[in-house]
Amino acid sequence: ICFSFDTKLAAAKGKANLTLDWKDGELQSVSGDADATDVRLDTPDWFYEPFAISHLSVQAVYDRPARTITWSHAIIDAGAFLADVSGSTHFAGSAAPELTLNGTLNALTVAEALRYWPVGVGTGARDWIAANISEGHVGPIRVDANFAAGVFAQDSLPDNALTLTFP
Repeated sequence: ICFSFDTKLAAAKGKANLTLDWKDGELQSVSGDADATDVRLDTPDWFYEPFAISHLSVQAVYDRPARTITWSHAIIDAGAFLADVSGSTHFAGSAAPELTLNGTLNALTVAEALRYWPVGVGTGARDWIAANISEGHVGPIRVDANFAAGVFAQDSLPDNALTLTFP
């Protein structure tokens, strides 16, 4: 399948190979891989500036009865930002979904790290870094995240929800 879309919030073009699994007349799962280029996310509630991804590659499975998406390999190449992650998302009722994410992010300059810093997360730390650290690198970064359903509605993350390891 070839795809291309361009909306105010997101844009991408690419190819996907999908397999649909049916049982007793009902969709059970969708699995496949996708490669996209020229991906743009313009989500000011998430990132301080638009996030441009030159190449996105993902292998994933959606298990409909379990209401879970699992990706075994996702590569996000946004120039200075290069990530290789795997994980899963479980949609549990009306609460925000559970999210598990593990992987690595290449080393970034301080300016690049601030560019990709999520909006509303550690704003005091972000402001302090922007004001006091003019150069340097952070990473490579190992990410291990385990966000329970609804955790983002809380004032702070539980201590065991996110681990970032870097030299």
